[in-house]
Parts: sequence; structure tokens; C-alpha cells
Amino acid sequence: MEESLGQEARLPLDQTIITHELGRRTSRSPDFEGENQALRDLVRELSLSPETILQCLVEKARLICNADSAGISIAETDGDHEIFRWHAVTGRMKPFYRRTMQRHFSPCGVVLEQNAAQLMNNLVGRYEYMCALEMPFHEVLLVPFHLKGKPAGTIWVVAHGPDKKFDAEDSRVMHSLAEFTATAVETRRKISELAQGRNELNEYFMQAPVPMCILMGPEQVYTLANAPYLNLVERDVLGKKTRDVFTLEEATPYFDILDRVYRTGEPHIGKESFVPFVARDGISRARYVDYLYHPFRDGNGVIQGIQAIVHDVTEHVEIRKKLEASEAELEEERDLREHFVEALTHDLCTPMAAARLSAQLVIRKAGDPDTVQTMSQRIISNIDRAVQMTRDLLDANRIKAGEGIPISAVDCRLDEVVHSVVQDLQSLHGPRFQVRNGGGDILGHWDSPGLRRVIENLASNAIKYGAPYSPITISLNRCENWAEIEVHNEGRPIAAADQKLLFRPYRRITSVANGAQQGWGIGLSLVKGIVNAHGGTARVESSEKDGTTFFVRLPLEQRAAPSPLYCQA
Repeated sequence: MEESLGQEARLPLDQTIITHELGRRTSRSPDFEGENQALRDLVRELSLSPETILQCLVEKARLICNADSAGISIAETDGDHEIFRWHAVTGRMKPFYRRTMQRHFSPCGVVLEQNAAQLMNNLVGRYEYMCALEMPFHEVLLVPFHLKGKPAGTIWVVAHGPDKKFDAEDSRVMHSLAEFTATAVETRRKISELAQGRNELNEYFMQAPVPMCILMGPEQVYTLANAPYLNLVERDVLGKKTRDVFTLEEATPYFDILDRVYRTGEPHIGKESFVPFVARDGISRARYVDYLYHPFRDGNGVIQGIQAIVHDVTEHVEIRKKLEASEAELEEERDLREHFVEALTHDLCTPMAAARLSAQLVIRKAGDPDTVQTMSQRIISNIDRAVQMTRDLLDANRIKAGEGIPISAVDCRLDEVVHSVVQDLQSLHGPRFQVRNGGGDILGHWDSPGLRRVIENLASNAIKYGAPYSPITISLNRCENWAEIEVHNEGRPIAAADQKLLFRPYRRITSVANGAQQGWGIGLSLVKGIVNAHGGTARVESSEKDGTTFFVRLPLEQRAAPSPLYCQA
């Protein structure tokens, strides 16, 4: 705890003040050259090292006045008490730097109350507490200095022995130094406030939740960068030029913008700008950012650098893009459903119209058993066709809704199912189908009607979209506990982007949608749904060189699965 000198009065004040002696004593000759040199030294010290100016000032005062000690006392408030603190001390009293005295009972207090310089002696006789300093005080010359027009402290010199007596010349010099003291104290105060403001600004800057940095000079050297900025760029930047921190690929357009802001002083705002950051591990950390580049000026308005404020909006942009993609997908699905309804209406009308016509013939030819038999078979066939269309539609909607297609698995032979389907297709399309059975009798636990739908859909697609008159090959193989089906056709390949959409409900690839062939866009989604229900997989490979091949892989055993099995979308 700092010491504070207390009070005890013995001599009256008028027996301590001898200011009138300054005018009676013979003054020494002025040393204007030395005084001017001292002032020049003080001015230089104030500009170069304001934190030490008060100490330099008291040393000059002691030297010019040939005193034993010198100091500067500034009035302060310590809690509820008004005090003087010795902010600079030199000479024999130097060990008492930062010591305090009570304001209302002290030599400095007298000076401020009277707002005039005072020459005092016999201080210990009046201020008994000064005995604690353990040194004589023959004479003390104290001169007030003012801040904002009010006395704020004193600059003083002390003669500890009788050999030195202060005179009017000492008083003149001390008044001159008191004016400089006021300037120095005010300058230090402003510098302190500026430093505090700078520290607060720096603290705000460093703790700001958004990435911020300061780039100084035409080469944009990083002077400040807060933690969010460092986390964003994932690299060390302080003391480095922007062009040494980022590659041309990462920041070429931003270099030009920074140069323009520094050159013209015009701020620049960027919105959702793409920045292909590359992290320290070499992995791309591409970001979308909003940013502001604002010129940083000195007190004279000269541009010294650029303040950059960056806001990472990557998540916002990605969410918006996903929403936009979802909206586009919904719009596309709406169009697909409209197309689907049109195709469904057309395709359902055909078998129903044929059934109606056949029914009319039955009525007309009721007496002709052969005609009735033939027409009845046609009616049944067309109704079955309409029922199958409806079933396909319902199954596709189940898949779309994330439900399942019910199937019933029993023991059956895959090769027999394939040959049955091929026979039916050859009756319609001729002998274009080639079956290659590399697995012999392939027995498994499957849903036979479901497998038939799979092969019919794949083979029908090969007929519709493959090269006309080219052979369609259906290959069967057995590999350990798996059965494999391949359906291959020549013709125009399916684009890689379209391959990703083939198995989604109501999706038709661009080349098909724009072509002459019509369809509902649900066949391949049913294929994948039925195959998945068996625990298998379905995929496609397509190229100009090798044509298009659909691959289906089925486990031979599905007895452990619940019955009926369900396909999940």
C-alpha cells in the first residue's frame, strides 16, 4: 500500500511562507541559451517519449535552478480523499517517487488554494509529518500549473541546505517550466486516453464475432486479424502480405479490388462472393462470403491501409441453393406428373376401349360360340392389361412415398422365368432376344411374378430405346450365393447425369423425353423396388463403345426375411 504523509501543525502558515524574499534577493544572471536548450530537449522528449517527459522536466528544473531535489505533484482523488501524488521526483527525494500527501494540509495545497507561486522554509516546523522523510528542507519553491484554466498541480524545487537560496530568476524559470508542465501533463493525458481508446478498440476488434483484419500499406500487410478471421482462412497471416498468404487461384480478383480501394479510397462491398480457400491440409475449403473493404486513414485523412470485414455466408448460400433446387425439382415433378396423367389416361383408354368393343361384338354375336370365346379372351386380356397398369401406378406411388411393394417369395427357377418372358416378347417383337445361361438351373427363393415384371421392364426398355433390329442379350449367371441378370442392347448411350435419375419414379431421361417413344417413367423405379425387396441391387452401365447394360443381382435365399417382403424406396 502506498504511503501517505499525514498532518500535525506546529508553526503558523505565515511563519513558513517567505515568498516576499524573492524580490529582495540579488538574482543570478539569466542563462537564456541554457534555458532554450533545455526547452528544446524537453520538446524533443515530449515528441519521442511522452511517458518519461515529467521526469525529464524535473531533472531540467533541478539543473537550471541548481536545486538539491525537484518534483511534480498532481492533485488527484483517492476514494473519498483529495491528495497530491508525486509523479516525478529527482535528487535526494527521488526514492519518494509516487508518494502522496493530503491536499488540504500540505505545501502544494497552499499553492493551489492561493493559485500563486510560494517560497517556503522551515517546512518540518509546520508540517511535522515531513519528519518521516528524514532530510532537512531549507527552502522550497513551488509554482502551480493549470489544466483547463484551473490549478491542477505544482512543479517544485528544494534546497536541503543553507547554501542555496532561490531568487526571482529561479521563480521566472520555474514559471516557464510550469507552463511546459501543463502542456506535458495534458499531452500525456490525451495520449493515455488515446491509448485506452485504442486498446478498447483493439479489444473490440479482437473479440468481434465476425472475421476482421487490418491491412497496412500499398502491399496490404496484415497488422491485425481476430480469431474468427484466422479460423476462416486457416493460415498464419500477421506481418505477411496478402499476396504471400493467398495463391492467385484463391484471390486474384480480390487483389485487384484491394488495390483499387487503397488507391481511390472508395469502399467496396461484396455479396455472396465465392472464395476457393485451400486449407493447410491441402483440402479445398471453398466459402461464400459477404465482405467490406474500407480505407483506413490517419488523422490527416491520408489512406494508410484497409479494414476488411468478412462474413461467412456459406451455410446460408448452400441452404438457399438447396431450396432453389428443391423448388426446381418440385416444379419438374409437377410437369412429370402432368405428363404422367396424360400418358396414363391415353394408355388406360386403349385397353378399356378394346374391351368395350369386344363386349359389343359378344352381344352382337351371342349365337356364335367361337366369336364369343375369342372376344371374351380379348376382354379379359385388355382388362388384365388395365389392371397391371393400375398396379404399376400404385406400386410406383408406394415407392415414392417411402412405402414398400408387397411380394411373396417362393422357390422358383430364374432361368424358367426368363425363358417364359422371352417367349412372350418374341411373339410380339420377333426373334431379337438371345438368352445366355451361364448358371444352368438357377433355383432361388423369390417372387416369381415380381421377377417377371423386372425382366419384362428391362427387355421392353431395350426394345424401345435400343438400336432398331439389333439383338438384345439376356445373360444369366450364378456366383456363389447370388444370381446375376444382365440385359444388354446396342444404341445411343445414356448420359452419366441421366443414369443417376433412371431409377427414380416418374423420371425419363432427356433424350427419351424428347423422343418419339412414350412412357410413364415408372418402369425402372419398379425394377429397383422389386430387386431391393429381395435384398438385391440394380444398376446400369452405358457407353458409346459397349452399349447399355442393366445389371440385377439377387441373393439366392431370402427365407429369413418376413413374408410378404417389402421394398423400401
